[in-house]
Amino acid sequence: MAAKKGVVAFDFDGVIGDSVFECFVQSVKAFNDLGGKEKQDRRTERAFREARPLITKAEHFFTVMRLIQENPKIKFGKMSQANFDAALKADANNLGQFSKRFYERREEMKQVSRAEWIKLQKSFPKAAKLVAAAQKGNQVFIATTKDKKSVAELLAAYRIRIPESHILAKEFSKDKKDQLREIARIAGVEPRQIVLVEDAVKQIRDARQIGVKGLLVKWGYSTKGQRKTARKEGVPQIRKAGILGRSKLKRIARRVGK
Repeated sequence: MAAKKGVVAFDFDGVIGDSVFECFVQSVKAFNDLGGKEKQDRRTERAFREARPLITKAEHFFTVMRLIQENPKIKFGKMSQANFDAALKADANNLGQFSKRFYERREEMKQVSRAEWIKLQKSFPKAAKLVAAAQKGNQVFIATTKDKKSVAELLAAYRIRIPESHILAKEFSKDKKDQLREIARIAGVEPRQIVLVEDAVKQIRDARQIGVKGLLVKWGYSTKGQRKTARKEGVPQIRKAGILGRSKLKRIARRVGK
């Protein structure tokens, strides 16, 4: 009987792919479609990028754009999650409409030129090597709230080979715990044999509730404060995708199958 393998589940945005600029482009268009007056300039992009760690859904970009329009000098890096969530509540009546237009704008771009759409989303440096290292002795999955077709297309563009059957996306569930449970079922392992590679502390915290181990990457959409919280909670962190020989990912991945 073959030895059991561990499982490494990668989040996509913020770990493998960097979608911030693409989201920025679509958000400016969608926001202006709804009456906004923002420009796709460096100042707005800089603020948008700074706000990314506060975001969990595309509809939240409406609040980012509104706050930038109201205060062009806003510093999202100094804003607490609680304060941003309060701003979201104030925008509750606009989020759904914005989300619809955001995804319509994305589809319009993809219909005109999928190649141009892909160019807006670079992979993080050496992400392909990170995944390849995890694939040595482990089953590798993707757990993401992005749509499955887009993830498959981008993985192909990044030359990362993961079968579509190993991509758990928003079509299955937007709840990462549900995705991880399904990954455990498909892989034939217990949740404790899974390592989730994430850039969001909250997702790691949720995954730990069902026994999944978490590993935080430092190059994604997390703040220094969030990474400090992760250290206090004992979450291992990896600084660079290229440091594979000594990386915590490799050491943890060797243990998960035991």
